[in-house]
Amino acid sequence: MHYDNFTELAAHNDTRILRRGKRYLEFSKGSRMSWRTNGKNTILKINTLFAYGYGFRANYPFPDAKDQRKSNRVFFKRDLFSKLETALDGHGFDGRACLLKSFCTAILDVDKPQQKSGMLFKLLKLIFSLEDHEKHHMPYLREENCQQILHSHCPLSFDSISPYTDDV
Repeated sequence: MHYDNFTELAAHNDTRILRRGKRYLEFSKGSRMSWRTNGKNTILKINTLFAYGYGFRANYPFPDAKDQRKSNRVFFKRDLFSKLETALDGHGFDGRACLLKSFCTAILDVDKPQQKSGMLFKLLKLIFSLEDHEKHHMPYLREENCQQILHSHCPLSFDSISPYTDDV
């Protein structure tokens, strides 16, 4: 390499616009993502030998690469909420009330120092917190309505998850 041309090459690189095309993440056919949470409650306070366990698993099948390219589909958080609401309705709960209760719990309770602050609670707070640009999709969710929503008829709440599922 000759160093006489170095200044000329450097000047040319300063004016050149660099671009990188869009790259898509593609999964092989039949791929899926799964999330599993397990918990345990002790029956006797003497030791943890006698306990009952419970678990929850969610599967999300990734779309086929051809189908994804055809529809150029984007996955929004509101799609997840809609499917979660439908799943809760199917199990006999009021899906909308449970979602709203989760949002209000994420807004009000999780950041308090006396609350749990482990990984599971942080993950649920991340899922159930709304950015400003997402709030117009759920106009019925307002912070001033949270006291009414928290006392709704939904028995589920992620702030009362067993302490064995997270950092103690």
